[in-house]
Amino acid sequence: MLCRHKIVGKFEREFHNWTSGNDDIDKFIQQTQLYAKNFSEIIEWISFDKFTNIKYLSKGGFGIIFRAIWTDGYIDGFNNNGWTRKPRINVCLKSLHNSKDINKDFLDEVKNQHNYGGISSIKIYGITKVPQGNDYMIVMQYAKQGSLRQLLDSRFHELNWNCKINILYYMAQGLYAIHDAKLVHKDFHS
Repeated sequence: MLCRHKIVGKFEREFHNWTSGNDDIDKFIQQTQLYAKNFSEIIEWISFDKFTNIKYLSKGGFGIIFRAIWTDGYIDGFNNNGWTRKPRINVCLKSLHNSKDINKDFLDEVKNQHNYGGISSIKIYGITKVPQGNDYMIVMQYAKQGSLRQLLDSRFHELNWNCKINILYYMAQGLYAIHDAKLVHKDFHS
């Protein structure tokens, strides 16, 4: 593997090649790139034209959820030719109501999920912006089974006790990480 300073240098050289249109978002993304300890911690600005097959999934209190294919995919390495990626992956796009006027609270929430979610949470790959309407969207790992509620509603009787206990274990582990960081979930459902 190449030295960390070469990877950080590549990110720094690319900073002028993109902008979200929002200085706070740009600084947030740049900081995650400069301080990522491994490739899975990288958050990117992703141009909306990098998504195909966008399909509506559901609507919630905070926004609308879509599934899409990210043609480039996330960064999973670096070699002499540049970034290596996991292309053509399914992702979840979470739009946020009135996110044209994105603020520090929103970025703190993304940062907290990114920093403290651990292996039990959905991975955040980046942020994008819908050209029509200019709302921002969080680009996240796609959960094939949907939400935990959907999984339990549709397959509860198919899950054995070991699987159910593992689900509870990972939920407890995630909540522990959040509480250990002196944070509160605020949206924990039954």
